[in-house]
Amino acid sequence: MTALRLSEIPSLANYARQGVRDAIGKAIEVLYHGEPEVQDISAAGAIVLPKSDKKHVRIAAGGAYAITLAAPERAGQEIIIECISGTSNVDLALTEVQGGSAASQARFNAANETLILKSGTAKWNVVAEAGVTLS
Repeated sequence: MTALRLSEIPSLANYARQGVRDAIGKAIEVLYHGEPEVQDISAAGAIVLPKSDKKHVRIAAGGAYAITLAAPERAGQEIIIECISGTSNVDLALTEVQGGSAASQARFNAANETLILKSGTAKWNVVAEAGVTLS
């Protein structure tokens, strides 16, 4: 065991304070914005529109199927759609989505593929995608 030098004590205290700040920040975020809603999908169906500002949709690809997403009810909502398992094709019709090179379909076929959408006044906007095939 090594002895602490006095010069190290303030930085250790700063780390401890930062950890408390991070925990308080997270608690405030959850209090005011809430944890994201979660929806698990493993068969054909619809993504339920979020009631809160954030939603996490987890796709388990156990076979090929299609999912849909209705137009947003209000601006400012965010949906993260993530394939959590499987290698089959899960297709999301992008009829209520704009951006993404004017794609009409998003295909999820491997774990960790992700599509992030943010609602505008009439359509969902593609914010980011990772590994998802847009066509």
